Formats: sequence, C-alpha cells, structure tokens
Amino acid sequence: MADGWEWALVFQQGLTALASGLNTLHFLGYHSYRRRRRWGALTLAVVNLAFLVQGLYLGILPTVTGQQVGELLDSARVRFFTGILPSLGSLLILAFVILSRRNTRGRLKGGTR
Repeated sequence: MADGWEWALVFQQGLTALASGLNTLHFLGYHSYRRRRRWGALTLAVVNLAFLVQGLYLGILPTVTGQQVGELLDSARVRFFTGILPSLGSLLILAFVILSRRNTRGRLKGGTR
C-alpha cells in the first residue's frame, strides 16, 4: 500500500504529466511562417512529451500497478523507449545551439545571415 510520500509523488508526477500534455498540445498546434519558430515549437513539444512519458512511467505507473520502479527499469527495451524522447529533445536543442552559434559568428564577422 502506498504511503503519504508515494501519493505526494503520484500527485507531483500527475501534475507534471498534465502540464506537459497541455504544453505538448499547445506546441504541436503552434503555427508560424518562420521555419526556426516551427522547429522551436516542435522541439518544445518533444521535450514536454518526454516529461509526460517519464512522469507517467516513473511516477504514476509504479504506484498504480504496485510494482517498484526498479522492477520497471529492469527491461533494457522499456528503458530504451522511455529514453528516446528526452534524447531526441536534447539533440534538437543541441542543433539549435550549434546553429545559433554559427549564425551569430556569421553576423559578427560581417556576414549577412
């Protein structure tokens, strides 16, 4: 049976999942004529979707099913699929950082970017 801290964790992760789900829907519905803004909105959608999946998987699912988090993390395949979205979000953010540095250097050197 779950104690007070476990229910606090479920509440916290449920709130995170709810907020992340709403953010994901917002960013997936974002429309802009500027390509960089569309990519930025997609990146934020992926990051929020990652929060949603991990909040459900690591916070709510163990308490509801009665399993321990360690039991859920025993499967490398499940961990791999749970980690895809955070990895993709991190790579998209890295791409933005690299592109913005490249564009900033071009402007500083007199480029027309």
